[in-house]
Amino acid sequence: MAKSNKSERLIRQIQAWRDDLIDLSRRNRLINMSLTGRTSALEIKQPDHNEILVALAEGSKWRFHYPPIDPTEEDVDATMLSALEAEDPDLDQLVRFDELVTNAATASKLSTRLRTMSTRAAAEYLDKGLRVLYLTVGMLKWQDGEGNDLLSPLVLIPVVLDRGTPRDPYRLSEAEEDWAINPALRVKLEQEFEIVLPDLRDGMDVDEYLEAVDSLVENE
Repeated sequence: MAKSNKSERLIRQIQAWRDDLIDLSRRNRLINMSLTGRTSALEIKQPDHNEILVALAEGSKWRFHYPPIDPTEEDVDATMLSALEAEDPDLDQLVRFDELVTNAATASKLSTRLRTMSTRAAAEYLDKGLRVLYLTVGMLKWQDGEGNDLLSPLVLIPVVLDRGTPRDPYRLSEAEEDWAINPALRVKLEQEFEIVLPDLRDGMDVDEYLEAVDSLVENE
């Protein structure tokens, strides 16, 4: 019994240390995510999350649909155009079956964001063995204790964004690591409002989980 109590205290202490290390301020994108302005995040407009997740689970890789080149874009020179054609050989309005449509306004902006995300994610994984790139499903719109409007992702799915060579399109695939519920959001809601987000149980459908969260916050 004494050994069990010591183990439980150790677990609680480790959890407390973990919570202290999590940035719960609005600087943390897991607490306050922006999909506009100066951000490296991308919003996927289509297809819907279920179609994306099914394909990833089957081992498929998604590429990205680049908007057609706008002749008025000042930052698209011959070198950039060659790079864009390598990343998306089509560069037209037609969306292929394996393409993700994002909120990036131009092909060059999409290319820049993908390159930034891919480079940073690869560096973090090589240096620290950590996955820092996630496909998120579900967003919680809420206000913190100070009345600030916040947008926080719920389900975090580790993914890999890479390409075989600089002349290949970027492709998005699922990483081997487990899915997770946003740890920063989980701690902040529990500390400020005593709201405990549910766990994502084995075999639980993502939509089922999002409905559970909706029911939880509606009753608070």
